[in-house]
Amino acid sequence: MGKLMFGLVFGILLVGLVGVVVVFADENDTNNATNGNNQTAICDSNNLDLCTGNSECTDAGGYWYDGVCNEEDEEEENGEGKQGLGQIIRNRVKAGVYTSPAGEQIRVRELAQNRFLLQVNNVSADCDCELEEETEGNKTKLKVKLNNGRDVEVKIMPDAASETALQRLRLKFCSAENNCTITLKEVALKRRTRNETEETGLAYEIQVQRHARILWIFKKKMQVQSQVNAENGEIIRIKKPWWAFLASEPEE
Repeated sequence: MGKLMFGLVFGILLVGLVGVVVVFADENDTNNATNGNNQTAICDSNNLDLCTGNSECTDAGGYWYDGVCNEEDEEEENGEGKQGLGQIIRNRVKAGVYTSPAGEQIRVRELAQNRFLLQVNNVSADCDCELEEETEGNKTKLKVKLNNGRDVEVKIMPDAASETALQRLRLKFCSAENNCTITLKEVALKRRTRNETEETGLAYEIQVQRHARILWIFKKKMQVQSQVNAENGEIIRIKKPWWAFLASEPEE
């Protein structure tokens, strides 16, 4: 009889204990569900739109610009560094070989910051300038930013500019032998009058030393200079010593 009573009491206690555990578990699940439903979303990699500042956005792995946190970097979103059909990419020029819209191969060497060497058909021009590339497909336009903020396309290549200048100066070649140098630079396109703002453009400046005869008798070396417009290939001006009108310049 005693064993029966003990078993009955033990069974009642066991059932009660199980009931308490079940009730506690249900209550805990209810609390968790309630807390989950009430949890506020925060700025993280899944909720970049909730970020309110640069630091918060960066910590979440986003990119802050235009007053919002974005998934992609601004350059990537604008297409820089990517190239697709019909897409125009504009970047600062780097050393390499480019194909001009006319199909010419342009070799660019970076000599120093904002100083480049442009070479086409073994003719080179030094450019101390802010040079950019604008690529569409497999063709590249080279552009120089002038001091007035205007972007000028380099349409005429160094070899063509050199040929134009040499023909005008009645010279056959431009090399170290005649101290010939070619520089791509910003120049005044026309003389400024009192009430006009100076108009500037981009030009190749070819300087060369040639032989002359003063009064057709005395031999003299003459330093001459020619500027060729880099946009249309026209000669802007020719510079010679003041005494050039007294001298003959044989073709050489």
